[in-house]
Amino acid sequence: MSSSTTAPDLRVGFIGAGQMGRPMVDRLLVAGQGVTVFARRAEMRAELTTAGISVTGQATELAAEVDVLIVCVFSDAQLRELLLGDGVVGDGVVGDGVVGDGVVGD
Repeated sequence: MSSSTTAPDLRVGFIGAGQMGRPMVDRLLVAGQGVTVFARRAEMRAELTTAGISVTGQATELAAEVDVLIVCVFSDAQLRELLLGDGVVGDGVVGDGVVGDGVVGD
């Protein structure tokens, strides 16, 4: 990612669009920033899709395709599983990718 990257060119991924994360996703969209969201649960993917939000069911692919990955999960254990578990987000982050995390529980 070069320093000349503008917001529309910045590829942002979001994991954890629940009670805390969904308002963040909504604000990014209102600001004109495109966002693709990973959602584990089918009902959340359907809700996000109905709202016109780009959704994926594959966290590793999302991590490989974005410049910035925002993670907003409930616990440290969930964050570790996402970033360090076998075949998950940590496997997809490439190059100068940036991961921002926000653990909202323990």
